[in-house]
Amino acid sequence: MERYNSRGIDDMGKVALPGDIRRKLKLKEGDRLLLTPIDTIAVLQTTKDEPGADSYIYALDDLGRIELPRSTRQMFGWELKSKLAVYNTDNVIILKLDERQT
Repeated sequence: MERYNSRGIDDMGKVALPGDIRRKLKLKEGDRLLLTPIDTIAVLQTTKDEPGADSYIYALDDLGRIELPRSTRQMFGWELKSKLAVYNTDNVIILKLDERQT
């Protein structure tokens, strides 16, 4: 599993996905990402399907960001300006609160 630098949640509740991950997964503006919460992590995968009961779909914007709505942030205890560790494994992106933040 490859780890990238931490990414902060901005004032609008968005987090930018690293360019290396976007290129590797061939993600572009408008692509739909399925977010599935699992314990303390958010798993993101590309999808064309509709979400299940415990999943949410977000579109990638022109700057490579996805919006994390307040309800999703509250579910994980993530606040604006929180730092998230971004991991990539196979065709999955994992977001997790960066435990190194102060």
